[in-house]
Amino acid sequence: MDEATQKRIDEGWNDLKSKQGPSVPALFKQAIDEATGKIIVELQKIRKVLEQR
Repeated sequence: MDEATQKRIDEGWNDLKSKQGPSVPALFKQAIDEATGKIIVELQKIRKVLEQR
C-alpha cells in the first residue's frame, strides 16, 4: 500500500474516532440485534405454518 492510501485510511479512521455518538461496536450490536429479531419472527411464522399441516 502506498503512502497516500495509508494517509487517507488514517485520516478516515481518525475522523471516525473523533465523531460523537454511539461507538462502532455498539452500532454493529444494534444492527445484529435487529436482524436477529427479524429472523426470529420469520422462524415463528414458518413454525406456525408447519404446525398447521
